[in-house]
Amino acid sequence: MVLFVIGLLAVAVILVLFATGTTELPLWVNLLAMLAPVGFGLGLLGVYSEARAARKAGAARRNAAATTAVAEASSPTVTG
Repeated sequence: MVLFVIGLLAVAVILVLFATGTTELPLWVNLLAMLAPVGFGLGLLGVYSEARAARKAGAARRNAAATTAVAEASSPTVTG
């Protein structure tokens, strides 16, 4: 997210510089502006990996619950 915010700030700086009439922008401003899509892409990858991990964890919990339920159903109950 930090890369995305830095990129957006650089885009804002570029817009302000163009609005003030500057035509020759420094290279570093243009390079910083390229961080916005990089940060966005990394954010999307992070969301995808977290969703995938959560889905795997949920499946593991469901399998564990099903195994426990089957084991409890098949064990004989002792009544006194």
